[in-house]
Order: sequence, then C-alpha cells, then structure tokens
Amino acid sequence: MKMLKLFLVSILTLTTSIYADNITTDIPLFKAYPQLKHNLPHVTLGNIDYTPVIQANSIGNSYSTKIYIKCDGATGTDKTGKKIFTGNKRRKLEFLLPDALAHGAKHIYALGGAGSNFATATAAYAKEIGLDCTLVLGPQRNTRYVQRNLKLDLFYKADIVACPTREERSAMCSYLSGKDATGYFVPLGGLNKIGAIGFVNAAFELKEQIEKGILPKPDVIYITVSSAGMAAGLIVGLKAAGLNITVKPVRIDDTPEEISHELSKLINETSSYLNEHDKSFPLVSISPENLNIINDMAGENYVKADHEKNSRNSIFDAYALITPEDSTAIKTLNDLAGIKLDGTYSGKAFAACLRDVISGDLKNKNVLFWSSFCSGDFSEYTNTVDTKKLPTELQKYINETYPIQQLDQGV
Repeated sequence: MKMLKLFLVSILTLTTSIYADNITTDIPLFKAYPQLKHNLPHVTLGNIDYTPVIQANSIGNSYSTKIYIKCDGATGTDKTGKKIFTGNKRRKLEFLLPDALAHGAKHIYALGGAGSNFATATAAYAKEIGLDCTLVLGPQRNTRYVQRNLKLDLFYKADIVACPTREERSAMCSYLSGKDATGYFVPLGGLNKIGAIGFVNAAFELKEQIEKGILPKPDVIYITVSSAGMAAGLIVGLKAAGLNITVKPVRIDDTPEEISHELSKLINETSSYLNEHDKSFPLVSISPENLNIINDMAGENYVKADHEKNSRNSIFDAYALITPEDSTAIKTLNDLAGIKLDGTYSGKAFAACLRDVISGDLKNKNVLFWSSFCSGDFSEYTNTVDTKKLPTELQKYINETYPIQQLDQGV
C-alpha cells in the first residue's frame, strides 16, 4: 500500500510537471509531520503565503475583548500574476485536486448552490492546473455574490448543469462522474477527509503566526459550519498542534443534529486518515454533544415572514437568507475594519461573535474570527461573459426573477 501511494505521488509530479513551481513539501502540516508529505499529494494554489491576521481594535476595545481577524478571503493570483478567485475554499482544493490528478483524473465534477463559493473556486483552480470542470448547481436565495459567482463559473470555462434539489444534484454529479473514466467527484463543499486536511494545515499555519507574535493564542475561534470540512479540519489541526483553543462553529444550514453528527464523524475520519499516513499524528475524537456549535444564527425564525413579504421567495428555505443580525455584523466589520463578508456564511459567524462580545461573554478574552469570504466584484472577468450560456433556470439569478435580497450589501 505504501509503495502504491508513493507511486501515485510520482504520477502526480509527472502529470503536473508544468506546474512544478506550485508543488510544495514545506507547508506547516508537513513540517510538523514530515511523513505526510511522502503520502499526501498537495499543490499550492493562489500564490498566497499565509493569509494575514489583523487586530480589530475599534470593535473589541469597548468590551475589553481583543478581536483578531484571520483574513482567509485574501485574493490570490494565478501563475501569470493575474487575480484569481480565492477565499477559504482554496485550502481544501490544495489537497482534493492533486488527489484527483494522482488518480488519473482529467475532469472534476462538483456541486453546490447557484452561488456556491466552493464550486467557483473548483472551476478556477481546475482550469489553473489543466483539468476540465463540470458544476451541478441548484437553487438558493439571490445576492450580488451569487450573480458574480455564476459569471465567474462561465469565465473559468466550467460546464454548468442545473438541478432543483440537493439529492438530485448529488445523484447527477455521481452519474456524470461515474460514466467518465477520467472523472473525479468532489462532494458538496469538499466534504470529506481529504478536503478537511486543508484546514488541518491552516491550524498549523495559525500556530506559526502565534509563535511569530502576529497574534496571541486565541481563547476562542469563530467560524462557519455547513459542509463541516473547515470546522473539522481546524479542530483536528489545533489538537495536533497542541493548541488548546475553543472552536465555536456557527451553523448556517441543515439541522443541529445533522451538523453535529457530520462534524463529529468527519473529525474522527480526518484524524484517522492522517494517522494512517503518519502514525505519530494523534487520533482525535469528539462526540456530537461536546461540540461548541452555535445553532441560532441560521435564520429559520425569519423564513415565514420573508415568504409573506415576498412570495417569489417561497421556494427557498433558510439557507442563504440574510438576517438583520447578519446584515448588522457585515456592516460593522466593513465600516470599522474594511473587511467585506457574505450574508450566507461569514456574516452569520461574525454576527455570533459580535453578539458574544457585546454580551460580555468574551470579556478579557483573545478572540479570533476566521473570515472566509473572497470579496470583490471581479468585473474585469465577469463583464466578459455571456450569461445566456447559463442554464435557463440559473439565468433567473442574473435577470433577478429571483430578487436580490433587500439586506444584501454587495461584494
């Protein structure tokens, strides 16, 4: 088995020889656990070093709280130096895409909502390393970032298929990749143990930033949790890095039971997978009831009023609904720190963080908010595409048959 893995890594190196500058063996995770670099294909994407951390003094000082922002939405560049869509999804793809190459893939199949940041990042980086890409997308509430991402999907030359439900999207993606001998199926949001490793590495990146004095060790970290890969990887990585930090994942969809069980399961699977490749890597297991998930920011309590206010929204559930708390948090961080958040994910996580700061629960604490949204309109790219090439159902986001939410604050 070990020889097979080494062979696959060799194939990866040959397959991606024209991208040799991006193949890395010195990422923080590999420096801490050197055996992993021999078994886990990895490629650096976006030409980003460590994403920056800033202190938001103007927000926390009034409440005796030190707030730091990990700016994981920092925009990167492609191999020619041009701006490329980045955000936190890049981290998962740094392991998923080379794994696809190591398995002989030539075509990536991914799925998500119409404005999926993960889908757009997959399209961008699949093109960057020479893979074809098909995206299977479904309905969600409309925002400016949804419109932007759909246009970027076209710009990055993805084939786009529309499916109305999550189950149908998953079935379609499995079907398309299954009949393609060179296909590689990426689950929703990169939700698997390979994708989660990207955030195990992120935890070791954070450890190095702490050791360099860029920020003190946080007492608590606020992040979003949806597909669970980000939260699972970060929790595993912090444990392996010896950092005793409370992680508070903020649920933005699915039920509390579904999220807690998925997160617990993925924590176990990710640490077990890494332990298989380096026996010194610690096994991490956390039961669902012991996870610090914040469950009241997803917006279910606003759905009925939203449907009554705008009947065209009646086909949508709470996913991607911008709530008043969400909107306030987005405006606060943009006004005081110049950081733009989205209303689906990062805005809700910061809303929970801001609420806990104001309540005094975080008094005298060092708090890290993990900002994941890749902001910016990318108009130099989006203005060049023909949106009529989108499936008819997805054109409804561009022509605003599905209206832009009133609380949306753009990109």
